[in-house]
Amino acid sequence: MINPSLDISRLSNDFSTGEIILIKDFFLPDFAETAHQYLYELPEENWYVTAYPAAEELKKHKNLLNTKANEPFINHLRRLALAQSKRGNFAFRFKRTWHEHDMPPEGVERELKLFFESEVMLSVVRKITGKDILQTSSSFSSCYERGDFLSRHNDGNNGLVGFVCYFTQNWEQHWGGNIEFTDRETLAPHVSFLPGFNQLLLFSIKDLAHLQHEVKIVSEHVSGKRMAFSCWFK
Repeated sequence: MINPSLDISRLSNDFSTGEIILIKDFFLPDFAETAHQYLYELPEENWYVTAYPAAEELKKHKNLLNTKANEPFINHLRRLALAQSKRGNFAFRFKRTWHEHDMPPEGVERELKLFFESEVMLSVVRKITGKDILQTSSSFSSCYERGDFLSRHNDGNNGLVGFVCYFTQNWEQHWGGNIEFTDRETLAPHVSFLPGFNQLLLFSIKDLAHLQHEVKIVSEHVSGKRMAFSCWFK
């Protein structure tokens, strides 16, 4: 699945300079295209809408199936999240997959999960990051569309290295949706990455504790989907 032409030694050197790296053409082209098609064509009712903060009666954020029956409450959660974000508070809204016991059914998403959990991938991440990676946690696919965002935060105790594997095609810069790292004290920009196709973003968590990151709000004029598969290495 991994592109055999990747220069792991060079990637390791690049990561060591800033603890963040965007690896292009990570998978073999055919698999990357298959993953893109799977996520892009996933039926709406298979996605969950996740938002924070949730309505008072839910106490915390909750994943709701993206069905017609849930649409009124989903719209309420989305408005609530956007209002909180505009007040400068932590908030988010986007679509994601959720599977019982954290295991997708047979198909591309299960292949992705099992691959990122495999010793082959763990070994690659160890070599690139120089960190003692043992396993992954909480993998899921995400879809950001118009108005979706994830405000500034730090991944805290989620693991040693975060990753976002992008399967987004033909994304325009003015659509937003970029992941942006900023200084947590001064909010000065550090680095920003637009979503792309067949790209793997790796970033240190504890060694970049002085930074926060966010997914910028997606434009109302977008005509594509920001598709990705995410997890943490522990």
